[in-house]
Amino acid sequence: MVSTMATDRGLLDNPELKAKLKKIEEQLNDVTETVEQWSFVQTKYMNLEIIFKNDEIKTQLKSETKEFMKLDKDYTKIAENAYNNRAILGICNKNTCKQLEEILKGLENCQRNLSK
Repeated sequence: MVSTMATDRGLLDNPELKAKLKKIEEQLNDVTETVEQWSFVQTKYMNLEIIFKNDEIKTQLKSETKEFMKLDKDYTKIAENAYNNRAILGICNKNTCKQLEEILKGLENCQRNLSK
């Protein structure tokens, strides 16, 4: 995206500028991927939270609830970090995206276990 605009204007002849543009493009891609992953996690989380915060479900599905509560803790930690450090490039990075992917897998597993 950024490099395409620069190429159109012949700006990529400058290696320093080319490196900066590549870094910016990578950061923008990281932001996009993280926000998309966050959206998937948020949707799944909200649907399951209603179930696993119910006291009756907690007693009936103890191992599933334990798994969800671990994911809840991990997700809350990421959300608190985002709230406290509002610099988007500091939050939306490969590490956060990977953590969100792992949380999403765990949430999907919790959902599968509900239907067993």
